[in-house]
Amino acid sequence: MKKVLVTFGCSWMYGVGIGYESGMNLKDYNVLRYGVNSVQTANSYSFRGLLSEKYGLENINYSMGGASNQHQFLLLKKFFNSDRYKDLVKENAEIIVLHGITSTARSYFYHNLTDTAKDVMFNDDIGKRPAVQSYVMHFYNHDHEIQMLTEEIQFVNQFYKLNRIKNLWFDTFNTHSYNFPLDNFLEHNNFETRDLLSQMALKTGIVNMDKNYHSSTWRIDSNRVAFLVSSKHLNPFSQHPTKLGHQLIADIISTELEKIL
Repeated sequence: MKKVLVTFGCSWMYGVGIGYESGMNLKDYNVLRYGVNSVQTANSYSFRGLLSEKYGLENINYSMGGASNQHQFLLLKKFFNSDRYKDLVKENAEIIVLHGITSTARSYFYHNLTDTAKDVMFNDDIGKRPAVQSYVMHFYNHDHEIQMLTEEIQFVNQFYKLNRIKNLWFDTFNTHSYNFPLDNFLEHNNFETRDLLSQMALKTGIVNMDKNYHSSTWRIDSNRVAFLVSSKHLNPFSQHPTKLGHQLIADIISTELEKIL
């Protein structure tokens, strides 16, 4: 039986900056992030790539750098309404979905000047674009975003259940408080440290871990991040996982993934 792993998420799922090597300078790092081999490197060494290789899964990836939750849910709906999905159903393929929830301080907007929709990072763009600053001031609320995520996740869970699709969710940087059972969430019994960032830090031996919200905008805004940079699991420039970090994440996810395979 054909088996596919469909992945949704942000830069951590995709594998942005995974080619970083210890001692590399910022200029060289920026070159490799968008180099000709960056896609192949990400597909091979990211945790989605490692998991796909380990369990013999074909990876259909929709994750991307800087992606917002809104954008990823839109891509999810497009995939499950596509001919590609319908063909997989006809082939009786086994579909497993791995979906990483990213920071709420992002969204997906249409931009008139470029005639395209794009992801916007509030923490990064707020000082550059007055329109973003105005939006955040008047319309952004973290708790509301969590409630919207809750509705999306519950709806998708019902769709998966009805269509016998196996899935695993995870919080990427921060543990969010959803008001429903989290049985299909990674580390669902760890109510305050369920996110990948915290799990990586705990597995690596951090002491007195803080709960600061990490927005993933190239800033060390939590001692979890600082600790994992020092242990070489995150790179020092953009704080994305290194190859060592992706291997650790693959090991963390494997335990839960094996339960549903």
